[in-house]
Amino acid sequence: FLISPLLPTLQQVYHVSTELSGWMVSSYALGYAGFALIAGPISDGLNRKKVMVIGMSFFALSTFLCGMAPSFLWMLAFRFLAGVSAAFVSPQVWASIPLLIEKEQIVKAIGIATAGLA
Repeated sequence: FLISPLLPTLQQVYHVSTELSGWMVSSYALGYAGFALIAGPISDGLNRKKVMVIGMSFFALSTFLCGMAPSFLWMLAFRFLAGVSAAFVSPQVWASIPLLIEKEQIVKAIGIATAGLA
C-alpha cells in the first residue's frame, strides 16, 4: 500500500530522518521484488484462488501490524512482509484474467485490474 503521503508523520512518530524514512517505501518494494518472480511459478501448480486469498490475508495482517509497529525496525519488517504478501496476489490477478474473461474483453479487464491495483 502507498505510504508516501504519510512519511512526514511517520518520521515524527519514529524519530527518523527523511533519508531513513524512505526505507519504509523501499522495504515494501524489496519484499515485493524479491518474491514476485517466484510467486507466479509457485502458484502455477497450486489453486490460484487459495494462493490469492492466503496472500491477501497475510497482506491484511502485515498491514495491520504496520499500524501497530512499536518501532521503526518493526515497521520496516512489517512493510517487507506486506510486500512479500502482495507479490503472491498480483500474479494471480494477471494469470486469472485470460482464464476467466472472454477474449474480446481481456484488454478492458486488464485496464480495470490495473486501476484497482494502483
